[in-house]
Amino acid sequence: MNTKNIIVALFCFSIEIISSNLAAQEHEFRVSLENISVDSLIIYGYDVETKKMKIYGEIDGSDGWKFTIPDSIYRRNRFFRITSESFNYQTRTQKVFSIYCKEGQDTTKYFPLYFDEKYPEIHLQYIGNEISVDDEQNTIIDYKFLIECKEDQELYISRQYQNFSSFVNSEKSYEEQLEEYKDIASEYPDSRYLITYLWYYYENYKSKDDIKQVFNHFSEKNKQTYFGQWLNHYLFTQKIGNKTLPNAQTNESQLVIEDSLAYNLLIFSASWCSPCHKQIPTLKEIYQDLNEYIHFTYISIDEPKSIDSWKQLIQKETIPWRSLLAGYDLSDIKEEYSIQSIPLILLVYPGGAFEEIDVMNAQDRGKLYKLFQHEISNHITKR
Repeated sequence: MNTKNIIVALFCFSIEIISSNLAAQEHEFRVSLENISVDSLIIYGYDVETKKMKIYGEIDGSDGWKFTIPDSIYRRNRFFRITSESFNYQTRTQKVFSIYCKEGQDTTKYFPLYFDEKYPEIHLQYIGNEISVDDEQNTIIDYKFLIECKEDQELYISRQYQNFSSFVNSEKSYEEQLEEYKDIASEYPDSRYLITYLWYYYENYKSKDDIKQVFNHFSEKNKQTYFGQWLNHYLFTQKIGNKTLPNAQTNESQLVIEDSLAYNLLIFSASWCSPCHKQIPTLKEIYQDLNEYIHFTYISIDEPKSIDSWKQLIQKETIPWRSLLAGYDLSDIKEEYSIQSIPLILLVYPGGAFEEIDVMNAQDRGKLYKLFQHEISNHITKR
């Protein structure tokens, strides 16, 4: 099923550091520069809720910069970039850092870097720059740096296995690539890069069992990272959670699962999600046919600033089923229901078991109708 129409899981700094069974509150990361001095050094990254992060370094010695990163930011990051300043609108100049990974005589260009618990410091050797002008007449100064890659370093692993979990190798079968991913995870069980890419490409796997085969090769420590915990929740949680959220129309607090002994259809959406809106005619049709047998619930993941837009949308579309607002507790709701992208629809069975369905897929719609085939048949007969 295609649920990655809109990625709401972009990235910010992440990794779970556990000491004495307590997560550290801050993490220090150091960058040393050779053959060049700069006035500032900045780390950029994106978190799983699409928030862009920008952290300035502090001068640490003659050639070094120290970054102090809150755990709440650090633990949710996939990769980051380094530069010396933001875009200068007065001079229309952009400085970028290009990183080249050095292995013997070979070098490979890399833009993203990865936090690495084994190597909390990186050394960048300046080797020159290139100046160019883009189509909008902005000047781009590309500073080039060499970094030495070690075989147990995240940067090396990311270079060697940049397509991990993507299944893009057309020369090998799905089964052959799955076996390769299991071997790679077994060789690098502590790699944050690998477990985050398992998270990112989880939809490329044919089944949860296939994901589990790879996931089970990671260390327990790695399974406790943000992305490891997300995968563990997705793979092994058997019953749906039942949070309380405000009703969009009445503001009354209501349980997500309206009746735990009945079928429920949880429809995660947002005012800004165009693919979600395209589902509305199909959902209305299903609602007209099945609302006697299943409880429909919209759950808006709009942030507070766009909740009014969501309310206007459901009024304009004359949505006949209830709508709940997750925006005031967004992080917890995304974690509780493993929301990585929308559109997302969960069919919840009586008792709490659930599965993801795609109402735009004829086979999934057929499965939904088949659940109530007997009731629908009896209803038609009575008519």
